[in-house]
Amino acid sequence: MTLIPFPHTDNIHTGTAQPEPWVLAGPFRAWLGHLVSATGLPWRVIALAAGVSTRTAGRILRGEPRKIRACDGRALLAARPADLLALGVTPTPAGSTTERARHLVDAGVPPSRLADVVGLTDRQVAAILDGRTQTVSVLTALAFVALLEVRDATLCTTAAGARAAA
Repeated sequence: MTLIPFPHTDNIHTGTAQPEPWVLAGPFRAWLGHLVSATGLPWRVIALAAGVSTRTAGRILRGEPRKIRACDGRALLAARPADLLALGVTPTPAGSTTERARHLVDAGVPPSRLADVVGLTDRQVAAILDGRTQTVSVLTALAFVALLEVRDATLCTTAAGARAAA
């Protein structure tokens, strides 16, 4: 499985004038659901690992698009449960994860909530926040990317609502 950090942009970079091929979304919806069931990973993390935008993956899961770009379908099909789970023991530098974690805390997300959502201990999150952690797993890094993407819609909205009610 080839992991790509950002969504595919084949036609943009190749300069081809041909329209992007589209395919029916149903089989990919089923495959993404299977990946979630087989790995226990959040769909956003799976999408990021596969190089598919989380917006596209969310729409696929909700059944919104009838068709998706073929390159997104290929990327999802290339993701295999064993490969995704292996990312849990694949180290990556922690620098950008530390920045994301700090940004989330600055936005009002309690570190204990980060630990719960990402599946880390409070001590592990504290070590990430204060820069003591040099490496994290790729899955942890992707989980923080996903959290940062949805922070306003889920995590921080709850915190802001609680502050407003106080």
